[in-house]
Amino acid sequence: MKIFEFESVRYFYPGAEIPALNNISFSIHRGEFVLLLGPSGGGKSTAARVLAGLIPKYYGGRLLGNVHYRGQPLSECKEFRQHVGIVFQNPERQILAHEVENEIVLGMENLGFPPQEMKQRLEQVLSLLSLGSIRFRRTDELSGGEKQKVILGAILAMGPGTLILDEPTSQLDPDGAVVFLSALQKLHRDLGYTIILIEHRTNHCFTLADRVLFFDQGRLTADATASTFAEIAAEKQSCYLPRTASRISHSSTREKPASAIETKVGISARNLSFSYAGHAPVITGVNIDIPKGCVTAIIGDNGAGKSTLLKLFAGLLKPSDGEISVSGKPINFLLPREKVLAIGYLPQQPDDFLFNDTVEEELQFSLRGADVLDHSRVEEVLRLFNLESLRSKHPRALSIGERERVALASVWITAHQILLLDEPTRGTSPDRRSFWAAMFRQYVSNSNRTVVCVSQDMDFVAECADYILILKDGILRKYVSPVDLTGDTSAVESRLAPV
Repeated sequence: MKIFEFESVRYFYPGAEIPALNNISFSIHRGEFVLLLGPSGGGKSTAARVLAGLIPKYYGGRLLGNVHYRGQPLSECKEFRQHVGIVFQNPERQILAHEVENEIVLGMENLGFPPQEMKQRLEQVLSLLSLGSIRFRRTDELSGGEKQKVILGAILAMGPGTLILDEPTSQLDPDGAVVFLSALQKLHRDLGYTIILIEHRTNHCFTLADRVLFFDQGRLTADATASTFAEIAAEKQSCYLPRTASRISHSSTREKPASAIETKVGISARNLSFSYAGHAPVITGVNIDIPKGCVTAIIGDNGAGKSTLLKLFAGLLKPSDGEISVSGKPINFLLPREKVLAIGYLPQQPDDFLFNDTVEEELQFSLRGADVLDHSRVEEVLRLFNLESLRSKHPRALSIGERERVALASVWITAHQILLLDEPTRGTSPDRRSFWAAMFRQYVSNSNRTVVCVSQDMDFVAECADYILILKDGILRKYVSPVDLTGDTSAVESRLAPV
């Protein structure tokens, strides 16, 4: 039975002259697991929004062609919301309740579920997604990955039968991603759920898919079974396939960097601790010297304190105890202007960094803030980040991968001594992810520069990092080099998994 059917669908966002979807036709059958792949801005998320009934109702613009749900025009299906659930790329936009348990039951309350059934479904979801330990936590205290799992739990509790998920593992640690995808597999295999999944990290989800739809520049360029797509994509689109030993050789061929003792120190932390007001410590007793001329990755479980540590390094949070030095100078002694020139910080949510009406104005704004007069840098960075065709677009009208690119470009343009990046590859296609890795390594080839990035993308970490800082429960467990990482992705992830 066909659940969804697209017939010659074209869609234009408000004010756009080029369609985000261009003559798209496909169908999805009940019980299928469909994987949507393609470059950032290719049309995947737009297609998902159409499937979820959000376009054009909430996004405006022009939708042409026919979209059917169970044989009826989607716009006429009154009970559609009870049967289809969507998990967005940005969990911040979906969370409404102040406590995890309340968030999970909120949708059931709105649909009028009996109290006993709500209780049973709540316990099932908490067990399925391993959310029991945070069921009474405030949602605004959760990490991005924890929020993603809570949103999925809230959707699953309503039992929609069809799930549309837009990069749901982008902020999950490796173990959390495996748990998450295993839950999807169980829903699909045992309960007959229809799963429509957008992902850039295909290592664990590719083999789960029945079909692959590949979007590029608004067109559907491939509609095939997973095995057939693997054959046709082996040459031109191999970066979208699960990694093999031959494709992760970068770490094994790179020379081991000099130790932090032998090089100049970019960031130093001594007895560093931090806790939010009225809460248990998030960071405890961290002692670390992060060298210049190197890329250092911070990894660990969701909620381990990675983003908090990065904010401490950026001077956005004041330590509860201990001190941080930047290039040998205590960070609290730096004048505001010195800090702006020395440290560039990119938060986990790119929207937090976008203020202006066009991409070009975002870059110009960064230059003015740093009092840099070399405006030729704008053209240079637009080319470098492949943003020339988007220069006049409003940043918030772009895909999340494109917004991430714009935000990174606006930090990059002022050539800071230290770049602090929180999940810089979120929403980024695999080919662009490899480009970032090469750029960061080139950036630190000037030995006075330092890059520190929080990432759950283990392929990216293995590809670009000289050192790996592993956090667990706010405590620095290990500080290691990944140069010996070889073999398939699962081997990489097991060696990098938090202790």
